[in-house]
Amino acid sequence: MSDKRLFKRIKKTLQINICASGGTYSALTEDVSAAGFFIKTQKVFPPGTILEISLKGTAEPVEMTCRVVWARKVPSNLFHLASKNGMGVLITDFKSGEEAYQQLHQKIS
Repeated sequence: MSDKRLFKRIKKTLQINICASGGTYSALTEDVSAAGFFIKTQKVFPPGTILEISLKGTAEPVEMTCRVVWARKVPSNLFHLASKNGMGVLITDFKSGEEAYQQLHQKIS
């Protein structure tokens, strides 16, 4: 099966905060690309949902708006067994830190 992605994804774990639906949730990325990333989380939002995401542990604040492209939810008692429980998101806009994010991606590619 060929990979149809336009941007190469690199395995990278980053701590993030997600603001959506009136709440804030912590999660981790599993892989990142210049255009988006996969978020491994039990709090899964449906495709089309707009999320405000901030990265933790970066030299400067990186805050962005993302759109959920796909999502997969498994029962919470099987979360540790699921390899892709979470969401794939596309970055639609940077509020701050676009250059820092792109430099981060360049460092790991």
